[in-house]
Amino acid sequence: MRHDIDHLPGYLAASDRRRGSTSLLAHVSEGDVVFAVPLQFIELPGGMQDAASAELRAAPLFTEGTSAAWRSAAIRALLDHLRDSGTVSLFLRFHPLLEGY
Repeated sequence: MRHDIDHLPGYLAASDRRRGSTSLLAHVSEGDVVFAVPLQFIELPGGMQDAASAELRAAPLFTEGTSAAWRSAAIRALLDHLRDSGTVSLFLRFHPLLEGY
């Protein structure tokens, strides 16, 4: 899967220390196709949280062979999971050179 430096665990850990966030890799897979995006979470009062893709180039990634319909369903699954786990907002950045949605 093509990615940028912002997808690497070491980079995300350094960013977390600076921002006071916690990064997790969100992913949806089915057979050989995968959707993955590193998300940084900021805790809010009342057990809620905000989520965002890491700064700059940490865009959602899809393996080759995913259809537009599958990508849409994978993003929907991510949104449903985040909503159910108390995430009240999500900001996703897209990479200018890597194919996104």
